[in-house]
Amino acid sequence: MGQRGKDYVNERLDSVRGIMCQSKLDALLVTGIENVRYLTGFTGSSAVAVITREDAHLVTDGRYREQAAGETVCNVVIFDDTMVTAVTRLLEGAALVGFEESVPFELYRKLKGALGDSCELELTAGLVEELRSLKDGGEVDLITGAIHCACVAFGRARH
Repeated sequence: MGQRGKDYVNERLDSVRGIMCQSKLDALLVTGIENVRYLTGFTGSSAVAVITREDAHLVTDGRYREQAAGETVCNVVIFDDTMVTAVTRLLEGAALVGFEESVPFELYRKLKGALGDSCELELTAGLVEELRSLKDGGEVDLITGAIHCACVAFGRARH
């Protein structure tokens, strides 16, 4: 990931942390792979992100060790046991944790059991999607480039 990509990811993490503070969330569990990619830059197909007020963690398995290290500014956590165990460790001490609608019930149930009564899990439907609807400079540049390519292609196809 280049410096511009790192800057965009850091800006996105700052934005989500601002919303977390407003919502009094200590952490956010991001499971939708498109949202994981948006917040971390990781393009693999199997990962979750745990965003806290101070840190951002990408949790994935050993297949993605090198890819994750090269694609994200987040702390990469490779789980040996289970993803639930790794996520639970990262959420220790959190009183209020937001989670996405995409969290499977079985994962919710396991996390709730592992975290106990000291941690409340709160649905944060649409939190990351709302951020994704606002395009940052990098996304605008990519969209502009795509429009230019399409215009050139249509111009050539016409002749």
